[in-house]
Amino acid sequence: MLFAFGLGDAIIAVGDYDRFPPEAEGKQRIGGLLNPNIEKIIELKPDLVITYGSQDILRERLASVGIDLYPFIHGNVEHTLQFMLDLGRRVGTSGRAEQTVSNIRKTFDDLRAIAPVAPPRVLLVHNRGAGVMGSFYTVGSRSFQHDLIEIAGGRNVFGDVDRESLEPTLEE
Repeated sequence: MLFAFGLGDAIIAVGDYDRFPPEAEGKQRIGGLLNPNIEKIIELKPDLVITYGSQDILRERLASVGIDLYPFIHGNVEHTLQFMLDLGRRVGTSGRAEQTVSNIRKTFDDLRAIAPVAPPRVLLVHNRGAGVMGSFYTVGSRSFQHDLIEIAGGRNVFGDVDRESLEPTLEE
């Protein structure tokens, strides 16, 4: 999001799995969601750290040394777009954030316009155990992936489940 807002030069580090846009490849790595390198983050003396909602220990440690935080929890597409607008205001790029969100909304509208008449049923599988078919996660109606499936004209097999993520049984 920050790269899209034109702030690539101000970004001093990214997560281990950040690969987009290509400019992210040249940034320092500071761990991932489950293994943030808190000491390295503190050493970098950032003005702002964007955290994820489940990173309680990271937030507590950074707050204890006075580092400004901006927490994020993805939910559905609308929640994510609103977060983008809020983040844009926070970092002083409201106009760029609004333009980015507008472009995304237009892309979604364009996709809806060419969506198939008969929506295919889609099962999105993630976090599957290697070599095991019976252990995997998928998405329910609260996830942004569910929204993306619908925007593209599909129907989420687990769209009736009022959760962000779930681990269905093989029978389900």
